[in-house]
Amino acid sequence: QDGVDKRGFLVQLPEGEHEGGTQLVILRRGVLRVFPRQRQRGRCLPQLVLQLVRCSQVQLKASCVEIEMRVPAGQKYTFQAKSTSDAESWCSSLEMSLALERKKMQGYLKFLDEGCTAYKYNYSNSKRMR
Repeated sequence: QDGVDKRGFLVQLPEGEHEGGTQLVILRRGVLRVFPRQRQRGRCLPQLVLQLVRCSQVQLKASCVEIEMRVPAGQKYTFQAKSTSDAESWCSSLEMSLALERKKMQGYLKFLDEGCTAYKYNYSNSKRMR
């Protein structure tokens, strides 16, 4: 299993353009997906998708978890948990997932920085090797 998986119901406090209320929140592979509480029949698309690689800060304030994004624009999302211990659990899961995603991104950047041999596929080259 790569990454941290967590799901539960949190209350999104209305600070941005998204409405508040209790919502299903799923953290999986560095992506936080927020679904509306009342689901329609069939598959439901997430109302909000946050990639933690773009997250600049995760803070715990009382029973609230604040996620601050700076890319592509500065935004702040606040979710309230049922209890302080639940908020601490969410905050630690988000921080762990954020650390894993940053480590993965550093590996990608290192690979790109080192470079690799690129082979251009060419049909005539293929015929010459036969």
